[in-house]
Amino acid sequence: MLETICEVMTDAYRRNWITSRDGNASIRHQDRDHFYVTPTGVRKQTLQPDQFKKMGIRSTGYGLYATPLMYTDISHNLKPSGELPMHFGLQQKINTEVRVILHFHPTYTIAAMYAGIQLPELLKEFPELSRYTSVAPNVPMLPPISQELADACIDALGYNKDSGDVEYNIVGMDRHGVIAVDTSPWRAYEHIERLEHICKIVLRQESKMANTYRSIFISDVHLGTRDCQADKLNNFLKNNSCDTLYLVGDIIDAWRIQQNKWRWKQSHTNVVRRVLGHAKRGTRVVYVAGNHDEFLRPMIPYGFSFGLVEIHNQIEHIGADGKHYLVVHGDLFDGITRLAPWIAFLGDRAYDFILSINSKYNWIRHRMGFGYFSLSQFLKHRVKKAVDFMFKFEHNLAGYCKKRGFDGVICGHIHHAEIKDIDGVRYMNDGDWVESCTALVEHHSGHWEIVTWTRSSDEPKREDNNCNTLEE
Repeated sequence: MLETICEVMTDAYRRNWITSRDGNASIRHQDRDHFYVTPTGVRKQTLQPDQFKKMGIRSTGYGLYATPLMYTDISHNLKPSGELPMHFGLQQKINTEVRVILHFHPTYTIAAMYAGIQLPELLKEFPELSRYTSVAPNVPMLPPISQELADACIDALGYNKDSGDVEYNIVGMDRHGVIAVDTSPWRAYEHIERLEHICKIVLRQESKMANTYRSIFISDVHLGTRDCQADKLNNFLKNNSCDTLYLVGDIIDAWRIQQNKWRWKQSHTNVVRRVLGHAKRGTRVVYVAGNHDEFLRPMIPYGFSFGLVEIHNQIEHIGADGKHYLVVHGDLFDGITRLAPWIAFLGDRAYDFILSINSKYNWIRHRMGFGYFSLSQFLKHRVKKAVDFMFKFEHNLAGYCKKRGFDGVICGHIHHAEIKDIDGVRYMNDGDWVESCTALVEHHSGHWEIVTWTRSSDEPKREDNNCNTLEE
C-alpha cells in the first residue's frame, strides 16, 4: 500500500494540491505496533516506498513530551514529516483495520476557508458531497507543525473513545490545508477531490457576484471640501452594487458650507447622481446623519427624506448571519464632540491644515519617485492610545450596544477602518473617503470585509483590492 500512497502523492502534486516538498501521509494496519509516515525534505512527485519512516505506535515520555519510537531506519537517514504529532495522535487512537491519513493543500478549499466559508455548510447545498463525505467543522488558524494543531484536528474529526473511530472523513485547517482519513489511500484522496470540486464551483459562482454585495457602508465622504476623493468614490459606486447602501454620516460637509469655505466640484455632483441612480434601480439607500451633516437631524422626527433616500439618526441592520447591528455615525459617542464641541471645531481646522501640508508633501514625494504617505494617519496613530484612553470612543460604542442587546456596531467618524471584537460586541468602522478610501461590505455569504479602493477611473483594469476580513 506504500506504492499506492506514492501514486496518490504524485497525483496530488500534478493537481497543484501540494508543492514539491509539501504534503504528507501515513498508514497503519490495526494488528501492527507501528505505522509508516512520509519523510520531510523529499520531492513528493518522486517519492519511493523505501523512503517512508517506520514509527512505533507506542511513545516514549509522557504528556507533551510523548514521542513515537522510531524503528530501524529504512529511509536513507531521512527525518519523518514535520506533521508527525498529528499523524501519531490519529494513528495511535483510531482503531480500524487499516487507517490512511492524507494532509494536502488543495487550492480552492483553502481559498474557500480564507473567504470565510464554513466547509460543513456546503453539505446542505450539494447532496453528492454529503452522500459520500462527512466534513468536520473548520479548524481555526494555528501554528503548523504544532501539538496544538494536532490536538485541534483530532478533536474536530470527532474521535470516539468507545468505538475507536472518527465521525468525519475530512477536516479543513484555516489557511493551511485539509486532513482526510479513510481505510485506503484512494478513498481518502477522493474525499479531498470531492470537497475541492465543490469549493471550486462555489468560488467561481461568487467571483461572478464579486462586485454585488448584500450591503455596502460608506461614511466621511465630506462632499464640498477640497480633499474629498469623489472621483474614487464615484468609480467605486459605478463598479459595485448592493441590496442596501448605507451612508453612515458626514457625506456632505455642512460645516464648510456654513463657513463659506466649501469647494463643490463636478465630481461631487457625480457622486450624488450615482447614489440616486442606485436608489432608482432598486437599491435601498439609507442616510445616517453625522456631525458634519447634523442639519438633517431636526428633520428626522418628521419623516423627512430625499426622495427614495431614507434619513435616520441611527438604524438597526440585520445581517445575513442573523445578527443585529446598530448603524450610527458615532459622533455622539466621541467625548470631544459630545462634551467639548469647541475642541472638535479646532481639531477639524487642524485636520484641514495637516491635509493641505500633506498634499504638498506628497507632490514632492511623487516627483522624487516615492509612494503616497498619509501624514494625518501617521500623527493619528501616534496619539491614538492617548485619545482612546481619554475618550474611549470604541468602547463607548461597544458598551452602548451591549446594553441595548445589539450584536455589533457599524460606524464611521474617526476615519479609521477596522473590524474587531470588543467585549463580545463586533465593532466595524468603514473608514473615510478623504484619505483611506475604504468601504465596509457585507457579502451574501454573511462575512464582512473592508475594501480599499485605489482607482478613480476604469483604466487600467481593476486591480485586486487590499482587504481585511473577519471570518464569522
